[in-house]
Amino acid sequence: MKKTLASIVILTGLFAGVASAMPLDGSTGPFTDVGKDGEYYDALVYLKDKGVISGYPDGSFKPFQTINRAEFTKIVMGANGYDPAKDPSGFDIYSAGDLDFKDVQDKAWYVPYLREAKKKDVIGGYPDGTFKPAQEINFAEASKIIVVSMGGEFAGAGYAPEDWFHKYVNVLEERNAIPTTINTFDQTISRGEMAEIIYRLDSNNTGKPSQTYELLAAPKGYFEGSLSYPAEGIPAELMVCADNIEMAETFCTYSRINNSKYMYGVGYKLPVKAGTYNVYAWYNGITGIYSKYVTCGMSAACSDHTSIPVDVNSGQTVKDIDPADWYHS
Repeated sequence: MKKTLASIVILTGLFAGVASAMPLDGSTGPFTDVGKDGEYYDALVYLKDKGVISGYPDGSFKPFQTINRAEFTKIVMGANGYDPAKDPSGFDIYSAGDLDFKDVQDKAWYVPYLREAKKKDVIGGYPDGTFKPAQEINFAEASKIIVVSMGGEFAGAGYAPEDWFHKYVNVLEERNAIPTTINTFDQTISRGEMAEIIYRLDSNNTGKPSQTYELLAAPKGYFEGSLSYPAEGIPAELMVCADNIEMAETFCTYSRINNSKYMYGVGYKLPVKAGTYNVYAWYNGITGIYSKYVTCGMSAACSDHTSIPVDVNSGQTVKDIDPADWYHS
C-alpha cells in the first residue's frame, strides 16, 4: 500500500482542527474529556450523579480506555450499593486470606469489593485459583458479573451448557443493554461501554440500539492495522468503522492494541461479518474515507476520492487499512 505525504498532511490538519474545536471543559459534560455530544454522555451523567463513578484526579474519565477485572468489580458492586466504609462484617474486610485467590494481595484496595462479590456469587475466579485482578475484562466475563450482581433473571432457554456466558448475554440482549461497539464475546470492553451497560440496566433504558447474541456469535473476519495517526497522540475517541455495502450494517471499534508491530505502537483489530465494506476512520462526527486517492500517490491522476470497497471472508484478516492513508471527504 502506497503512503503519500499529501494524505498524511490532510489527515493531520483534519484531526488537529477538530480536536481544538471539541468542547471538553467541565461546563459541557460530566468529565473534562466527555462533552455533551460524547458517545457515553447520558450514561456518565447518570452514574456520576448517583455516585457510582468519580473519574480520575485530573477530572477526566477516559471512556475509551480498557478496564481491568478489579476495577470493573469495584464499580459494579458500587453500582449495587456496596460501600466498604459501611460494611457490617465486623472483621478486617481488607484481609485477602480467606478469599482463596492466590494472586490477590492482602490489603489491596479492591479486596473488600472482591469479598462482597464472592459472597454474592458474582465472581468465582479461574480454575487455577487466580482472579487476575489486573487483566483486562472481556464482554463475556463482564456480562456475568453485571447480570448476577443486579439480580437478573436468566432468559433464553436452549443455550448450550458449554457456552457458560450465553444466559448472561441473553439477559443483556432482552434489555437492549449491549452497546453496538461490542462485536465479539472475547472483546475487551472500555470504561465507557461498562458505564453504558450499567446505565441501561439500572435506568431501564431499553430504547437504544443493541447487539444480540446471534450477531456476536456469527462467524467473523477481521480488519487489522495501525492507528498511525500522523501527529503527536492518537485521539481517544478515534474509531475504526466498516459499513457492509450489501446489508447496510456498520461495525466499529474503539479498542486499542498496544504492540510494537504497529506503526507508533498502537493498532486495532475490527471483527466483522463476511462481506464487502467501506472502511473509514471516525472522530467527533468527522469521517476519514479509505479512498482511491491513496493508491496512486501524488500524480495528477489522483483526483478520484471514491471510497474503495474491501472484501473480507470469515476467518480472514485483511491488514493495513491504515488511518494514515485515509482521505477526509
